[in-house]
Amino acid sequence: MESLRLYPVFPIMGRSATQDTKLPVGGGPNQDESIFIPKGTVANMSWYALHRDPAVYVKDVETFRPARWESIQPTHWDLMGFGGSNRE
Repeated sequence: MESLRLYPVFPIMGRSATQDTKLPVGGGPNQDESIFIPKGTVANMSWYALHRDPAVYVKDVETFRPARWESIQPTHWDLMGFGGSNRE
């Protein structure tokens, strides 16, 4: 997993809303309010940046250190090495 964290298969992924929709959380000062997404909105997500979050991956996020996985347990959306699908 450490190599996928540092060198994701797709470092940036884009999506386009095909209809008006609402994300349940992520808006407002506490990020607990919904966000309206109008049809045609394009969103680009950076897996490269996501996998270098020191709040999740602790210190030395640029260093290849497989042992970090002995002490961390990122959530399903903190680690997108397989695009958010099952990693079993």
